[in-house]
Amino acid sequence: MLVWRTLLPLLKFVLPLRTLARLLWTEPAARVRKPEREARILRLIARAYRLGQSHDNCLERSLLTYRLLSARNAEPRLVIGFKKAAEDLEGHAWVLVDGLPVHDSPEFIADFTPLGVFAEGGAVEAPLRPRPAEAA
Repeated sequence: MLVWRTLLPLLKFVLPLRTLARLLWTEPAARVRKPEREARILRLIARAYRLGQSHDNCLERSLLTYRLLSARNAEPRLVIGFKKAAEDLEGHAWVLVDGLPVHDSPEFIADFTPLGVFAEGGAVEAPLRPRPAEAA
C-alpha cells in the first residue's frame, strides 16, 4: 500500500485515467469475499489519507481503494463524477462496492454526475465523455 500511496501523486499526472484504472486493478487473490477484511482495508486507507502530509486526495484514495478491494474479490467500481459549483465544475472520485460508496456518504455523492465508471480489469462501464451524436 505504501508504494502505491507514494507513486500515485506522480502517476496521476503522467498516465491517462484509463491506463491508471487498468494498472491499479488486481486479479482477486481470494475466491471468497470476507467483509471483515474489506472493512479493515477501508480503515487503513482512511487512516493513510487522514494522516498523510498532504490533504486528502479523492482520486489517489479511490485508486488505491479500487486496487486493494479488487484483490479481495469485492468487485469495486471506480467512479469519476462532476457537479456544478458556483461558476466552476467540481470533480470527485469514489469507489462503489455492492452499489454503495465506501468512503463517502450517498448524500455527498448524490450531487455528482458520474461521467466514467471503471469495472473489472479497468474496463470502462460508462463513457468518460459524451459521444458525438451520429449523423442520421
